[in-house]
Amino acid sequence: MDKTLRTRGISAILFAIVIFTLILSHPANQLLLLLIVSLGSTYELLKMARYPKRTNYLALLVIATAYIATYISDIPEHLVLLFNFIIVATYTGLAMAILLFKKGYTKLLPFVGLLYPGAFGLIIITDLKTKPEQSTIIFIVTFLLIWANDSFAYLVGRKIGKRPLNTAISPNKTIEGFYGGGLFTIIATIIMSQYITTFNTFEWFGLGITIWLTSVIGDLVQSGFKRYYGIKDSGNILPGHGGFFDRCDSFIFTLPYVYLIITFL
Repeated sequence: MDKTLRTRGISAILFAIVIFTLILSHPANQLLLLLIVSLGSTYELLKMARYPKRTNYLALLVIATAYIATYISDIPEHLVLLFNFIIVATYTGLAMAILLFKKGYTKLLPFVGLLYPGAFGLIIITDLKTKPEQSTIIFIVTFLLIWANDSFAYLVGRKIGKRPLNTAISPNKTIEGFYGGGLFTIIATIIMSQYITTFNTFEWFGLGITIWLTSVIGDLVQSGFKRYYGIKDSGNILPGHGGFFDRCDSFIFTLPYVYLIITFL
């Protein structure tokens, strides 16, 4: 095992321990997890865009206030669902702008910074209190399947990857890694379905496919920002992985889609 892979592995294990300690404890700690990911990633995004510190801190204050206010309030489910639609529509439009049109998206900052990655966790906060078991399952399923995809896409890409997935945005990602990650995501989905019986076979399959595709797109969207601003990593807090935004980009992008699907199912 080379040094880079070992560093990534150790960092990922420690990161996973912290993540699951927060997920499997009090709902307030799940809120803390969402706040850390949201605030850390937003700060890194606005910093790479070279916005003034005053703008960055104001954005962080707005986001933190929104999360805490949502947690202590009783918001009707139909409003949560409406906001979920807005988030999904915004993220889909952002992905299309970066992957298809390749320009114009940077003009949306700092508005984009408030919604992506800032507001992604707002859609699940109400459930932390009213449906704690469901929210815990959503966190566990989303994180584990994203990590299955990310890990095996990386390993397969390193071993047999030859054809680049997107040369303009992320030349190191390969088509072989993309399909390898997807295959192992489905395998992980099958294994998890034997232990978590909340969803039926059709629902598990839908979640697996959704998380596979949105996690890859979320990674590419974040890479699009980094490519535009000419930086390698959004931060350096996680050895071998970069910053909060580098490590959590797929989770940020994927969670609203997963929550929307589970709400309808």
